[in-house]
Amino acid sequence: MPKNKRLLLALVIIMTSIGCDQTTKQIAHKKLPRWQKISYLDDTIRLQYAENAGAAFSIGADLPASTRWFIFNLGQGIFLLILLIYLIRNANQQFSQFLGFAFILGGGLGNFIDRIIRDGVVVDFLNLGIGNIRTAIFNVADVAITTGLVLLIIGMFFSNDEQEEPVDQTSGTLPEQPRKAADDAASPGEADGANR
Repeated sequence: MPKNKRLLLALVIIMTSIGCDQTTKQIAHKKLPRWQKISYLDDTIRLQYAENAGAAFSIGADLPASTRWFIFNLGQGIFLLILLIYLIRNANQQFSQFLGFAFILGGGLGNFIDRIIRDGVVVDFLNLGIGNIRTAIFNVADVAITTGLVLLIIGMFFSNDEQEEPVDQTSGTLPEQPRKAADDAASPGEADGANR
């Protein structure tokens, strides 16, 4: 796939991830009760509003506010910027890995927006499980990030099978194949004609 089409696909993935994440968070913030769980499918799915000031599984939530700001706002912002630059400069990498980074960037931006507009916290509202075996409370951005990680792992196992031919960075077309050695030398008939 040409580079410009890959970048367009990445943009669609990123914007869709952010849009779905922010829309569902807005609905959860407005509609879900704060201290009550809503269960579906015999408690397999729970809607449970939570605000997470830390990372996954609330890691770092108890840190001082200034420390959390440097780690989760400034640090995450720098990481996402580096990831964006990497994605643009390496658009011709293995396709599954390219998609993986796009999903991770989209999910990361979704949670980053939350930290900016909600004073450093991220809205979570989904919980899955059977009985006492349950996930942490998460959101759509976390789903996008997990999808990206899965695609990266798949890419590691199938890197040789998905290796693509190099694409010209400017035109997005496959480079011309080198001419055959026979084209560089005159054919026997042509050589006889030149000697006459």
